[in-house]
Amino acid sequence: KVQYGAKPSLSPTLCPPLPMLNQLTAMGARGLMSIIFIALVGAQGYVSSINDPLSPVWDALQADTEVSGDIKRLTSKCDLDKFLFNISNYAVNREKNGVRTSSEYVTSVAELLLQFSPLNVTLSNLLYTQMLEVAVALNATFVTTVPEIENVPMRGWPMKIKSEFPEMDSYQGGHIGEAVGLAAEQAALHGDHETAASLAHSVAAMLHDGFLTADLKRTKMVTPGVVVYVPAGAPKGRHERYAAAHKVSMCLDKPQALNHGLMAGMAAIALLRACNAINWSQANWHLKDADGILLNITVYLKDLEEFVIGSARVLLDSLSVRNTTTSSKDVYPGPKGTEWYKWKYWDVSECPERVGTKVDRWEDIDHAQYEIKFAAKVSALGGEYFGTKEYFGVKKKDFRRFLVTVLNRIIVDLSVSGGARFACDVSGNTTNEKSCSQDRELSLRHEPAQYLLIVAIAARDDPKAKCDVISLVSSVLPLFVEGDPDFSTTLETKCKHTVLIQAKYYFYKYHAYQDINCLSTAEEHAPLLTHESRELHSFTVYSGALRLRTMHLY
Repeated sequence: KVQYGAKPSLSPTLCPPLPMLNQLTAMGARGLMSIIFIALVGAQGYVSSINDPLSPVWDALQADTEVSGDIKRLTSKCDLDKFLFNISNYAVNREKNGVRTSSEYVTSVAELLLQFSPLNVTLSNLLYTQMLEVAVALNATFVTTVPEIENVPMRGWPMKIKSEFPEMDSYQGGHIGEAVGLAAEQAALHGDHETAASLAHSVAAMLHDGFLTADLKRTKMVTPGVVVYVPAGAPKGRHERYAAAHKVSMCLDKPQALNHGLMAGMAAIALLRACNAINWSQANWHLKDADGILLNITVYLKDLEEFVIGSARVLLDSLSVRNTTTSSKDVYPGPKGTEWYKWKYWDVSECPERVGTKVDRWEDIDHAQYEIKFAAKVSALGGEYFGTKEYFGVKKKDFRRFLVTVLNRIIVDLSVSGGARFACDVSGNTTNEKSCSQDRELSLRHEPAQYLLIVAIAARDDPKAKCDVISLVSSVLPLFVEGDPDFSTTLETKCKHTVLIQAKYYFYKYHAYQDINCLSTAEEHAPLLTHESRELHSFTVYSGALRLRTMHLY
C-alpha cells in the first residue's frame, strides 16, 4: 500500500514524549489504578478501534486517548494472584508450565516502565510495586542444587523439560533470568540498590554456572555466545547422563537452536542493564562461583559483556544476506537489489544427523520474534548504557534488512486477511509441512505476525527505513485493531508482550499514511526537522507518523 518512488504528501509534525493516559491522573483511587495496571500489560490479543484514523497529524493526547480504551477494557485479563500461584507451584514441582508466563509478565511491565518513563507517579509506582512483587517471588525460587546431568552443585532456576528431573535449561531459564534482571534494573532506577543487587546476584550466579564459567562440568558455552547442550571436553558421564535423559546422543556439543542461545543472551542483556544501573557504593557485590571462590565484579562484567557480544555475533553470522530480484517469490515493493535476511531456525550444518529433520527449516514466523527481539534489545542496551546503539555489533542496516525480509517473503498477499496474508517462514513457504505446523497453520498464522511489529518499533527512528516501517505497520497492525476491515484475531488477551498497544500508540494513524509515496532518491532520507528540534526530542519524526524517544521497549 505504500508507494515507492514518489514524493511524500504529508507534512511532518513534532510529537513530544507526553505521559500515556495523562488524562486519567486525576482518578487517583488505588482500585482504579490497579485496574489500569492490569490492563496495561495485557494487550496482546487485540486493541480497540481507532477513534481518529484519518487526520494526517499525529497528536500525543490523541494517542493517549486511542490506547486508553484498551486499558479500560482489559481490566480483568491479568491476575496477579495467578502469577504468584504459578510461581508457588513451580517452587514445588519445578514444572515449566505457568512460570514462564509469570516471567514474561515481569519482563513486559519492566520494559513498559522503561518505555513510558514519564508516567504519572501514582501509576508508575503501582506498576513498579506489582511487577517487583512477582519478580521477588520468582527470585525466591532460585536454588543451589545438584542437577542429574551435571552432577555438581549449580545455581539457577531448574525445571523439568523432557525428563522426570529438573534441568538447567538455557531457554526456559533465560526467560526467568531476563525477568529478574530487568526487575533489578527497575529497583536500581527507583533507588532501591540493595534489592536490585539481591536480584542481580541470582541472575549473575545462574549465568556464571551455566555459561560464563570455564568449568566443563557445568558450562553450556564453548565460545562467547555459542551455547551447546554438553561441550565436547566435558566429562564423559555428563554426555551419557544427558543422552540417557533425552534419548538422544547426537551433536550434543554443537550449537542449540538459535532462539535457545539468544534467550540466555537476553538474560545477559538484562543483567548488564541492571549492573550498570546499580550504584555499587550503596550495594554489596559478593558473588562467588559454585565452588565458593569470590568473583571480581570488573572481571565478571567484562565476561558478561563478551557473552552478549558473542551472542550478537552468533545472530549476525546466522543471517544470510540476500538481494531482492525479479523472482515471483520476491514481493518487496521497493527497489530490486535491496538487501534482506534469510536464516534457519536451527543451523544444523555441523550436525549431519539433523539435516533434513523437522528442525532443519527456514526460520518460521513465530520463532523469528527471538532474533528480532535480541537485535532490538542489544541495540537499546548499547544506546542507553554504552554510548552507541552499535556497540554490540547490531546496526541500522540489520533492522532495515529485517524489515525487507518481512515485506519480501513473510507478507505475501495483502488482498486477503488472516493467516493467508502471511507465509510460514522467511523463505516465503505457505505449505511446507515443517514450517507451517502448529500455530503456523493457515487459520492461526496471523497471530504470531504481531511480533513482526517489533521491527517497526525498533526502526522507527531511522529515516532510511520510514517507508518500510509504514508498510509493515499498515500490513500487520490492522489485523489486530477491532473494527478494521482486516480485523482477524480470535485469541484472548494474554499478559505478556505489549507490542500491540505500543504499535497502536505510535502508529494509530496507519490509515492516514497507507498511501504515502516515498522518494527513491537521497531526498527521501533528508531530515524534516531542524537540528535544534532533533536535539530536543532525540530523533526526527516523519510524515506525521512517529513519536520517537530514546527509550525502546524492545
